[in-house]
Amino acid sequence: MNDFELLAEEIAKREGTYQNGRPTTIIGPPTSGCRVVNEFWRDALGGELRCTGAGTPGTWIQRLPAAVTVDPVNRHHPDRLPDPGRQRRSHQTRAQALPPAGFHRRCLPDGLPPALSGDLLCPISRRMEKLHINTDAGSIELTPATPDELKPVAARWPMGVLFSHGEAEPHGLVFQVGEQEAHGVKFQPPDSDERTAKGLYLNNLALIASALPLYLEHQHLGIMLPCAYCKQKSDGRFESGLALFVGADPASRLPSQSRADALDDDQLGDGASRMASDMAAAVLQAGKQVGLPLNTVIGVDVRPRLALGVLGMPFLVQGAKVFVIQHPLRNDHPVWTFAVRAGFSKLAYAPMIPAAVPGPPNVPHAWRDRVKILSQRLRGTSLEQR
Repeated sequence: MNDFELLAEEIAKREGTYQNGRPTTIIGPPTSGCRVVNEFWRDALGGELRCTGAGTPGTWIQRLPAAVTVDPVNRHHPDRLPDPGRQRRSHQTRAQALPPAGFHRRCLPDGLPPALSGDLLCPISRRMEKLHINTDAGSIELTPATPDELKPVAARWPMGVLFSHGEAEPHGLVFQVGEQEAHGVKFQPPDSDERTAKGLYLNNLALIASALPLYLEHQHLGIMLPCAYCKQKSDGRFESGLALFVGADPASRLPSQSRADALDDDQLGDGASRMASDMAAAVLQAGKQVGLPLNTVIGVDVRPRLALGVLGMPFLVQGAKVFVIQHPLRNDHPVWTFAVRAGFSKLAYAPMIPAAVPGPPNVPHAWRDRVKILSQRLRGTSLEQR
């Protein structure tokens, strides 16, 4: 590698690929230009991609995602998680790679093959104080989630969780293993201008908070991660909608459910379609109850996480437990007013951001393989408990 290549690599570590003399503002792969095989691209959020097929704009695969949660309203980009892959590559001579700084050593859930569960780490106790958020509608108390409360999250999220033991460090909810991404159900609205997109983003977060009690009535055992998403299109317009990521539970699939009603189960796991449908219905009902405008939906599709741009993730639901996972936590965020109005006065707090881990070498770890194995394990656990 010559000096020019070394300099280019160092520059690429700091900011997005340059276009027209300035770092790109595109999130995801480039949308224009003639591209060549093995061309490197870093998007506006730090995601790294490599061109695998020449053309305009070419075919791209993700090498490293931008492990951040972004609030497009205040444009805050929190720091990313330590990259486990970089640390492992720096210790290649050791028989066993060290865990990333700030995280505990691995443990495996029962029944899931090590090749598909190597990214699950053990939660340990952290010294965190209770937090109180005051709103015009009342106050809400956030109590640090315990290890026992978080273990079911790791056991039911297909790509696992990186548990931090540092007081100020968020946990990492794994959305990517190797080059494989987590998938969710996208409810796509019509494109809009930037100002409208920001309003829709805040409105969607309020709808999520208002819908949680209605979703809980269905008593699903799996994980529901409702998100507001916002992405900029190649023409400068914005798409700001809802996305539902699911850690499915087979018990949520009804025996009488038709194949059409369980269409997403093949991609997201047994029971995912019904869980997503119930959450969407809860959002619709909540909007009518609290008087929030509902987005026009022009399409519903299963999409990979990085195709959705930036995510707003204030809450995660596991069974009957609602966790506040927003990081960094903003006491003045309007979502808390709607959470209080929805009846919440005390919730568990477990700050999380999207994370990525390298995949095991020469081992298949596709998203569909993971959800199928997890569904089989959960189905077996359910039968044992009967």
